[in-house]
Amino acid sequence: MKTAGIIAEYNPFHNGHAYQIEEVRRQTGADYVIIVMSGDFVQRGEPSIVDKYLRTRMALEGGADIVLELPVLFACAGAEYFARGGVSILNSLGCVDTLCFGTEQKDLSDFEPAADLLTEEPPAYRQCLASYLREGMGYPTARSAALSDCLDTDISFLRKPNNILALEYLCALKRLGSSITPLSIQRVGSGYHDHCLTGQFASATAIRNSLFERNTGFQESLVSDTLHGYMPESAIVLLKKHFDAYGPLCIQNFSSILQYRLLTIQSPEELSSYFDIDSFLANRIFQNRFAFSSFSDFTELLTSKNMTRGHIQRALFHILLNLSEPEGTAMFFPQYTRILGMKRESSGILKCMKNSSSIPFLTKMADAFKVIDASTLSEGQKKAACCQLQQTTFSSHVYESVLSQKYNTIFRHENTRQIVIL
Repeated sequence: MKTAGIIAEYNPFHNGHAYQIEEVRRQTGADYVIIVMSGDFVQRGEPSIVDKYLRTRMALEGGADIVLELPVLFACAGAEYFARGGVSILNSLGCVDTLCFGTEQKDLSDFEPAADLLTEEPPAYRQCLASYLREGMGYPTARSAALSDCLDTDISFLRKPNNILALEYLCALKRLGSSITPLSIQRVGSGYHDHCLTGQFASATAIRNSLFERNTGFQESLVSDTLHGYMPESAIVLLKKHFDAYGPLCIQNFSSILQYRLLTIQSPEELSSYFDIDSFLANRIFQNRFAFSSFSDFTELLTSKNMTRGHIQRALFHILLNLSEPEGTAMFFPQYTRILGMKRESSGILKCMKNSSSIPFLTKMADAFKVIDASTLSEGQKKAACCQLQQTTFSSHVYESVLSQKYNTIFRHENTRQIVIL
């Protein structure tokens, strides 16, 4: 039995994602494809356009066998933390043979020198990195410059979005000593950040932008006309059905909550306790908090050449979702696995994962904390698992509260949500 894993957001699920799953099966002969997917908040520091349950159903109908949730602390984080969280979950299952990811590069061996250097972090590299940071460079730029100096070669290809994540996946596999084999599939069609709908494989960014540009009530005909040819028909049908009762969410929908959270902050030191917020950013946020007008405008106000828009957005969502700086080794890795959905014929691999997983495997939210408490984790790991689960549950409740208020629907508690089964 061969099993392949993919770490994804599916925000939303499109033709490129379906192609990747198909290629994984073709190239590896995998019997099962397991997805570790972001929940309701994603890596670039935004809410997902539709909730995790709908995106789970899209993935299952698009070829996936099982979808697991990436805890919010890792899902709404920079590339290193995002990759570490996803790889750690797949590695903990004890039955995944291959990790598949998209790249803009043809040859995976091009990444190896950089991955080895980042995994080992020799003194020369650390000194070089520290020097660039002292010059005022942002961390991603400083790391890229240090890598270029130490490897004495052109690494400009590592600045492309999928290549950045690919490098982090390789580093995570190496640091964990994982037996999982990496497999890269070169990205086809539009680039990761392309804003226009073109060709058969449009980017998720372009699809999201097209929906918000047509924000006129999201009639079924508009959704179909806009997305036909860019998403699997099954995914379009699901979106149309969802938009009958709801609509998409965007970052602006969370402006009021963020403004309220900023008004409760008493000092820059309090801000520094949140994940990904150093003293410089904490002071910038605190000094400008009364200039807040909207989430996007505040992000623009804080963005600088040394601090990217994505970093700022993630930091602001860490405040909004009350995600503090991780403390203790256990918080740097997911300490539980939660299933969001599966196909009925995948019960065999589900049983295998539950039996071989080195961390608690959660199938029912109402019993989740009991399962964690009864596990073989250390007390520190149990505490971290409960914290990560509480954070993720709270984030989904924040998402649901904004969704239900915007579209005047009934609030759905996480404990009442069922595993998606096809």
